[in-house]
Amino acid sequence: MRPVTWDGSFFWEDPNLRWGDPSFQLEPGDPGYVPWPPPKTKHRNKNTMKHESYLPREDAGISTLLMTLNNGLTNAMATKYNLTAEQRWRLKQAGLAFDHLLAVSTILADARQGFTALREGMFLGGEGSTPIPIGPTLPAVPTIEPLVAGAPVPVEVEAEFFDFLGRVVAQIKQAENYDPADGETLGIIGPEVPPPSSDIKPQPKVKIGPSGKPVVTCKKSPFQGYQVEVARGTGTFADAGFATAREYEIPLPLPPAGQTETWKIRVQYRLQNALFGQLSDALEIDVRGR
Repeated sequence: MRPVTWDGSFFWEDPNLRWGDPSFQLEPGDPGYVPWPPPKTKHRNKNTMKHESYLPREDAGISTLLMTLNNGLTNAMATKYNLTAEQRWRLKQAGLAFDHLLAVSTILADARQGFTALREGMFLGGEGSTPIPIGPTLPAVPTIEPLVAGAPVPVEVEAEFFDFLGRVVAQIKQAENYDPADGETLGIIGPEVPPPSSDIKPQPKVKIGPSGKPVVTCKKSPFQGYQVEVARGTGTFADAGFATAREYEIPLPLPPAGQTETWKIRVQYRLQNALFGQLSDALEIDVRGR
């Protein structure tokens, strides 16, 4: 037991405090002792792998995403993530509008190709003539039931819809009760980013910077950075620092004024605080003292 004093750095909420005359604090080994402070709760790692963006680059993939999202957003799922009726309606309208625009764009592209071929045919040899076809028939604009009661209305194209979509996705993924399995169901988890290969070899470039010192440029992501080694003149390679940005000015002193020295430079990536992959090929550059 430990006596309690006013200047003893005690906490009122400590369950081991016993107030009285005298007051005391239970210590490890005492009957009734409760570990204090309570251990911090570790949040489960919801996503152990890095993923690419959930939003595909190609139109067909976006169409699939919107369809998957709308189909997966059941009433129970929407309630779980506090999505409003308006949010769901906007998602549904966007899916219908995007699919319609994609279909129309494909039809018009095919028609344009045919009309262009006919126009170019006027410059070529041959006999006879070809009737000009009638333009393509476009599908009707889809309709959607309005938020309030009423007859279905034609869908419209919402400006900056994908900003809105990003906010909806963030609302779901940042919820305390978010389950990655729901993300898979809704299609809002991008493909996993494969781990880098241990055979990777950096491809740096080097130039003389404004200070007269060599500046190395090397792609950094997804690594912490790259280690730089330099051999000056006929010397051996030695550590010249760790670059955490794409560009890195080598912080070594220049040769004496007026003298030129050939520096060999090579780099190697670092991942999880350890060297990773292969050393790059050595680059040579002449460095002149100022």
